[in-house]
Amino acid sequence: VTASKVDYDIVRSTENEHDFVAVKLSKLTVVVKQGEEVLPGTLVSVSSSKGYRNNVKLDSLPLVLTGLVPGDYYIRPIMKEYQFTPSSKMLTITEGLEELI
Repeated sequence: VTASKVDYDIVRSTENEHDFVAVKLSKLTVVVKQGEEVLPGTLVSVSSSKGYRNNVKLDSLPLVLTGLVPGDYYIRPIMKEYQFTPSSKMLTITEGLEELI
């Protein structure tokens, strides 16, 4: 028997093989701006202490990451000839969080 539900990570309980543990997954939206304008062409590197890795080059739309499990995530924008402040950001994602940075 397996269990599944959209936007949840469901695993079998380690205490009882007939039980399941469900964790609501989170959503992270990343926007890189120069002043009030979105800065297209920026490479955004997102990684976590649990092995998550994602490198995405932004266009004019924000980066939306869904299905994130709770944990610490590190976000770093990269673009030639630009210096970002802060140069990286650590964010603790909790269950069911929807965060905009």
